[in-house]
Amino acid sequence: MATGTLSLQGVALAVVLLCRLAPVTPAASAQQLPGCPDKCGNISIPYPFGIGAGCARDEGFRLNCSNSESPPRLLTLQFEQPQQLVSLSLADGEARVLLKPKSACYLPSPRRARPGEGYGATYTSIDGSTTYRYSPEKNRLVALGCPNLGYIVDGSGNYVSGCMSACRRPSSSLSNAVPRLPGRCTGERCCQSIIPPTLNFYELRMFNFENGTAAVDNELRGGTTPCRYVFLVEHTWIDTVYDDTKDFNRSDGDFEAVPVVLDWAIRDVYNCSAAKRNKTDYACRSAHSECFNTSDRQGYRCNCSKGYEGNPYLDDGCIDINECLRQKEYGCYGDCTNMLGAYTCVCPPGTSGNPTERNGCRPKDKFTLALKVVTGVSVGVFLSVFMCFWLYLGLQKRKLIRTKQKFFEQNGGVILQQQMHSGGGAHGFRIFSTEELKRATNNFAADRVLGRGAMKVGRHQELLDNQVRNEMSDEMLQEIAHLLMRCISMNGEERPTMKEVAERLEMLRRYQQHPWAEAEDNADEIQSLLGSEQQNANYQLGQQDILYLEEGNIYI
Repeated sequence: MATGTLSLQGVALAVVLLCRLAPVTPAASAQQLPGCPDKCGNISIPYPFGIGAGCARDEGFRLNCSNSESPPRLLTLQFEQPQQLVSLSLADGEARVLLKPKSACYLPSPRRARPGEGYGATYTSIDGSTTYRYSPEKNRLVALGCPNLGYIVDGSGNYVSGCMSACRRPSSSLSNAVPRLPGRCTGERCCQSIIPPTLNFYELRMFNFENGTAAVDNELRGGTTPCRYVFLVEHTWIDTVYDDTKDFNRSDGDFEAVPVVLDWAIRDVYNCSAAKRNKTDYACRSAHSECFNTSDRQGYRCNCSKGYEGNPYLDDGCIDINECLRQKEYGCYGDCTNMLGAYTCVCPPGTSGNPTERNGCRPKDKFTLALKVVTGVSVGVFLSVFMCFWLYLGLQKRKLIRTKQKFFEQNGGVILQQQMHSGGGAHGFRIFSTEELKRATNNFAADRVLGRGAMKVGRHQELLDNQVRNEMSDEMLQEIAHLLMRCISMNGEERPTMKEVAERLEMLRRYQQHPWAEAEDNADEIQSLLGSEQQNANYQLGQQDILYLEEGNIYI
């Protein structure tokens, strides 16, 4: 009674853990034929599976629900004895079944197998099933106990897979205890091995190390355990359920059932191409379904097309997914529009960016790309024109400077400068620039024309600086003014040459240095020194003369 209670508790624990590991199946995929039960306990039964006659695709998918037990147990009839199913998945093409391990336990010394136990074969077969195969990716062959060589053979008695589990020799003292090797189920006290694909029949076997003990190496014998086990199990069981301390040291031999993963498929034909030739028996019934071959090439399965979900094995079983209602799953944070088998996701009007990212849509930049291009091109053209114009002005300015210098040299400007600076100074003579003339004439105003208004001959001293006015007499200033008016005359015949100007200035310089220049009442002598220039006293500087003068940069 205690053993039966322990076994039931173990099965219940495995069922609870498997329910947690099993994928959650959407309600849409748990569809069933009208009038057929779609659940057994808390397990959904999707077509092509079915409970009872007429609810399954064929006998390979027929299931029984044992409602007399609590909770109800779902049973498959594809084994020699009905076995309990704990999960079904349409999407993964998997089913999980609970199977009992093979065990062998020994009585105390002398060590011998307990009555009814031993090393005989225990087979588990789904041979002939058009539905299930043992999954090579999800299952492992496990052997527990020491020493234990656990293996499986096929229906013809040939070796299929196996592994060796051994214990390290115990130490004679606690201080010298042999440490455990790291890792889980790596060969010490527990070993595991993969299985080949397309397996549908196997016999569990264990090698009897008690027979011919002397022939066994001491390293393999090592320590021993009361019981040894060999079984097929889902690979995640080793890391999630297996308890080394409890399962390794148990001595009752009643190991609870363990989960084994079965790959199911439509196996009445080997591939989709052959299945589509028989539309009557073709399993993919929904208009929005697709067929694909299984990895072991021994059948096919069906999936709903992209953008649809549900049961592809039923007419109209695949329905459109409204992706807009599943923001977290499909990640649309903009304006979502659902369509048959698809959806669109764009940023709201006035924004741009990535609508599949949270806060990915931002206010749109009104300065569009086309406007940026036009603006950039315009600025580039403007800068190019401006630089060309600036370069042109620079070249023109250099040309004007060279022309002025050329005219200055051609008209005796160099001689005049040498004459002015000979004798240790300018002696009251000065060359005026255009800017200075503009300031002195109030930008060449009409009332500043020489001989009129503010620029009458009597006020010619305004053109001279204070030092010159203080050092020169009125007669000298008047002579210079007369000479200036001749120089700026528009009549070329009246303008003196630079040589004449230089000679006249030299004469004025000598006059200024002559003792008679300081004598009073000596008009005859002054007239004799200065010569007669009175015939040019009436020259006036007109507006045209001023404009002409503006074309040069040096004025006398």
